[in-house]
Amino acid sequence: MVAAVRDEGLVTTDSVAAAMNAVPRHDFAPGEPLEKVYQTNTTLVPKIDAQGRQRPAGPAAGGGTVSRTAPL
Repeated sequence: MVAAVRDEGLVTTDSVAAAMNAVPRHDFAPGEPLEKVYQTNTTLVPKIDAQGRQRPAGPAAGGGTVSRTAPL
């Protein structure tokens, strides 16, 4: 996935590419199919609990969306 976003010009620095390679994206998208998690043209939507709050996910409980709108 990192190679693909580099080829698209969306990741332009070695430090960002190294960080993306070091962090397993699927840890922050529990319940999502791996093929969706690692697609480069997909936005992952956060899970919402019964009170309308975003549920924590992943080892750091950071949750959140992943989208790409500008080069990093």
